[in-house]
Amino acid sequence: MDTVKLNDWMQVIGIFAVVASLIFVGLQLRQADEVATFEALSEANQRMQEMNTQLVDNSEVWIGGCMGEELDEADQMRFAQLFISYTNTVYMTWKQLIISDFFDSDSQFLINSYAANLYRYPGLQDIAISRRVWDDIGRQYSDAHSQLFFEKLEDRIAELAELEPEPLVDAKWCGRL
Repeated sequence: MDTVKLNDWMQVIGIFAVVASLIFVGLQLRQADEVATFEALSEANQRMQEMNTQLVDNSEVWIGGCMGEELDEADQMRFAQLFISYTNTVYMTWKQLIISDFFDSDSQFLINSYAANLYRYPGLQDIAISRRVWDDIGRQYSDAHSQLFFEKLEDRIAELAELEPEPLVDAKWCGRL
């Protein structure tokens, strides 16, 4: 075999090696992306489970607050903190889905569930308004994601008002995501 043919064969082998390496790197990236997606979804699920545990552990205050019952000052504070935890869990999970752009994850279900809770439970409506007023005047915090979240939330609540003129109220589902 002369050196020209040997050189040609070496180039062909080199090309195949480069292609094989690129395929291998592509598979590794895909696998790493799938692992990261699974870990992020697991983290979101864990966050929601912890929030559910908080609600169950404080179910009397949570249910009373959701239904708009009269709460003493200590229970009002507990309810407000549970509401903040609930809201932050929904928002952070929604934001994680938006930012990460997971394959087929539909972040709208979080908006829909949260809106349904605000629409159906008068106590949640009241505490949401109270917090919004307090935040708008006191904290004045806003970012593009939170504005989008609240716009989508308001749109969904308006849809629910048309779809469900008489809100479906069932205390055991307050906070359901």
